[in-house]
This record gives sequence, C-alpha cells and structure tokens, in this order.
Amino acid sequence: MKLTKQHKILLVVGIIALIYVFYSYLWRPLGVKTKTVEKKITELKGKVQLARTNTQELERIKKEMESLTTELKEIESYLPKKKEIPSLLRNLTRMAEKYQVNITNLAPQSPNQRDYFVELPFSIQSVTNYHGLATFLTALAQSERIINTVNLRLTGQLGSEEKTISATFNLITYTFKEGSP
Repeated sequence: MKLTKQHKILLVVGIIALIYVFYSYLWRPLGVKTKTVEKKITELKGKVQLARTNTQELERIKKEMESLTTELKEIESYLPKKKEIPSLLRNLTRMAEKYQVNITNLAPQSPNQRDYFVELPFSIQSVTNYHGLATFLTALAQSERIINTVNLRLTGQLGSEEKTISATFNLITYTFKEGSP
C-alpha cells in the first residue's frame, strides 16, 4: 500500500503531535519533578552535613564539659564551698607547731565579697626564727587550700640569743560565694 501525499502529511503531523504530547505531558513534567527532587536531595545533603557538624560540635562540647567539670572539682578542693574555719585553724596550728612558729595572736578580719568567691582574711602575729617562718609560709602556700600571705612585717627580737623575729602578716583564704557554680 502506497501512501498518498496527504496521508504522509497526516502521518508526519500525527507523529509530531505524539512527540509534542509525550514531551508536554510526560517528559517535561518528569524533568521538572527531577529538578525538584534534585533540589530536595541537595537541601537534605546540606542538612545531613549540618547535623554531622553539629554532632561533632556536640561531642567536642561534651568532652569540654567533662574536662571543665573535672577542673571545677579540682578547683573546689582549693576553694571550698563552705568557710570551714575550724578545719583551717587546726591545719594552721598544726603547721605552726611543726615549723616552730609561735602564733601569739590570730584574729579573723571582715570577709571581702568578690564576684565568684569570698576572701577570708586573718591577721596573725607570731614569734619564730627566719628559717621556721620561711618553711611555715612555704607549707601554707603548698597546702590544699589557696592561702595567700600579704603585708608581711618582720621585726628582730632584741636581747634574744636564738635570733628570733616577730612576724606580723595577713593570711587570706578563699571560699566559693553562695550561688556560684
């Protein structure tokens, strides 16, 4: 069967119409949908990457938190949460006896409030020799609690054969302030 020219034209127009319908109703919507899906995939990949980054950051923060908690516990041993004055005085007396420092006067002073801690000063007058005082102050500086020695004044004892001195100084110890971390 031979196709006439009119049939050939109709056949070509029909094929073009089929191609147009296929492209318009199937291929193009599929392309748009593909682009939408690709865009969502890209967004989800970004969110996954952000989640991974956040997870790594969270792990780093957890490790840092553990480290800081350990450090805080260590610092709390140097800065107790309570004044613990009796314990401090017992340790001070024991050290003074050990290093042959005769404490003649020990007077608590007014506490000084700071942002996160309280300074607890004590005025001390003592009689000892140079070596005894030096080892006593060194032992205080190396004790578990933070104890600072300030305003040290030394006076030689006249008429003494043992080369004794009179030492007046302030000790400052610290505690965490109520409501501090």
